[in-house]
Amino acid sequence: MLFFLNMMMNVAVIWTNDVVHIPLGDNLDNYKHHPQATLYLNDEEATDRLMYYEYELHYTSFNVIRTHIVGSYTVWYRAHFPTLGFESDMAITFVVYDHIAPSILGQKDVYVDVGTKSIDYKTLIEYDDNYDDVKDLSLTIDSNQVRLNQIGVYPVTYIVRDKAKNEQIFIQNIHVVDTIKPTIKQKSQIQIPVGTTLNIDTYFTFSDNYDNVLKTTLEDNLVLYQIPGIYPATLKVKDQSNNETVLNFNVTIIDQEGPKIILKTNRITLPYQYVLTDEELMDYIVIIEDNLDIILKSDVTIINYVDTNFLGNYQIIFEATDSSGLKGSSTLQVDVVDNSPPTVMLKEPIIVDVYSLEPFIYDYLIIEDNYDPFEKLTLSKTGTVSMNKVGEYRVIVKVVDQAKNSTEVPVIVQVVDKVAPVLNIKNELEITNFMRPDFNALIEVSDNYDKESDITIHIDDSHITYEKIGVHQIKITATDLSGNATTKIVHIALIDTSYPEIIL
Repeated sequence: MLFFLNMMMNVAVIWTNDVVHIPLGDNLDNYKHHPQATLYLNDEEATDRLMYYEYELHYTSFNVIRTHIVGSYTVWYRAHFPTLGFESDMAITFVVYDHIAPSILGQKDVYVDVGTKSIDYKTLIEYDDNYDDVKDLSLTIDSNQVRLNQIGVYPVTYIVRDKAKNEQIFIQNIHVVDTIKPTIKQKSQIQIPVGTTLNIDTYFTFSDNYDNVLKTTLEDNLVLYQIPGIYPATLKVKDQSNNETVLNFNVTIIDQEGPKIILKTNRITLPYQYVLTDEELMDYIVIIEDNLDIILKSDVTIINYVDTNFLGNYQIIFEATDSSGLKGSSTLQVDVVDNSPPTVMLKEPIIVDVYSLEPFIYDYLIIEDNYDPFEKLTLSKTGTVSMNKVGEYRVIVKVVDQAKNSTEVPVIVQVVDKVAPVLNIKNELEITNFMRPDFNALIEVSDNYDKESDITIHIDDSHITYEKIGVHQIKITATDLSGNATTKIVHIALIDTSYPEIIL
């Protein structure tokens, strides 16, 4: 701005738009006339109709201004007010500036798989500038909101600035998505028993890169679970992002259950040498069950290992086969035992003499067993026999076989006195006094067991008349308490030894 002073008045020339901003690449001619000079006289605007401008003074030129190159250029202007006689020089600055923001090209929506480790966001856009080289541009990326391990839509802000501070903002949506299908792994071939349904967790494992909860659908409408065979089925597994895996597989229905034979009992006891028939064994079958077939008793095979001629434990196997070739069996345990006690019979009454040796009682018995030989039997007895005293004694004989069967038999042992008393008296007696003699004085008696006082003496002399001469026989019998008797014949002569008396 130049001020021209006059002694008579206050003169001022005021320049406006002395700094001209030209957008990069624009036509300079559109801006040459932007600078304006206004003359003020005594603070009032003065108009000079002949006013004009002179350009490119002081060796400046419009030719140096390159509107395609950012920079500041100076061209001197002069304003002429010829009527009033004033002029003013001004250095006009032409500023060529970059007013265009950089451009950013990129997809508005970018999709990445959940679990992606990292994203090179710079590769997702392309940016340039109308003037500055890319290397001179400033790129700022704000991706703080992005969670690559979590499904969602997250904004990423890109800011590109050029040297002129022109700024371009681009917001890109990062879609963290799950595009990976779940994985189905079949553990083994599927074979399940008749009558059971398929448990997919038994034969399959499921996994997903993101979801823990998966939707599984089993299409098994063609599987006849009650009939053996091979059937097709389909398994569909879908995650929460609707990624779905479909697996076709076969289901084999098999009959794994053989017949069941229910017996009345699982153990029986048979006596030694018992005759066991198949008809009797059939009666032990209560029912035959099978998951598919009807099996009759007549279809059952009996495998009999029992030999009742020998004691021991045996097995009888009842076996049946169904239409699938599966066998079922039940085992009947058989114990062949000796349950008959020994027999004891008395050969003859046991009668022994008093004071003799005690009898060996077993010699008087017939002892037998149906299985064990005599030497394998255990013999015992209870009770005592007094050989010094006549009487009957009760002895209990017990016989036990090896199977612990026992027999107890009471045996009576008779201790008897079979010896007759000893009777001593003269064989001949002479009686001269015609009186019955004192036989007690004449007889001596003794016994092996009884006391003398217990011996009964019987004299059979009732037929003798002792007052008459004659010769007679008498029987004298000595009898003990056991009835043993000794009889002796004694001759008795009745003799008259006195002389005749003559009475005159």
